[in-house]
Formats: sequence, structure tokens, C-alpha cells
Amino acid sequence: MTSGEEEDLSWIPQGVRTKLDRAGVRIHLADWQRLSLGDRRELVEFRCETAEEVAAFRERLVELVPSLQ
Repeated sequence: MTSGEEEDLSWIPQGVRTKLDRAGVRIHLADWQRLSLGDRRELVEFRCETAEEVAAFRERLVELVPSLQ
């Protein structure tokens, strides 16, 4: 990932927004920005196609974002 792409992760990417919609979860930009760069990358790369993947994505978000608990 180049530094330009890293800078783009300061905002919630459209692909992650789509995953959040699928999972029925909303997070604030401030919550996203509190995540480490590694956690943001993980969510960008997380597969979220099947019901099982969506459930796993939702569970991981709850682990990463305390306000969702």
C-alpha cells in the first residue's frame, strides 16, 4: 500500500461502507479514525459476501469498536 492509499484510509472507504450496510452496522468517522491502520486494512480486506462472512465481519467490528457493544 502506498502512502497515498494509507491517507485514503483516514476516511471510510466505499467498500467498507458497503460491508457496514450488509452487516446492518453504522460507525462514526471518529470510531473509524481511532482504529489502527492495521485494523482499517483488515476491514478493507475482509470478505463480506456470504451470510457467514457478514456475521464474522459484524463480530470483528464489535471487537474493534467498543461503542458497538
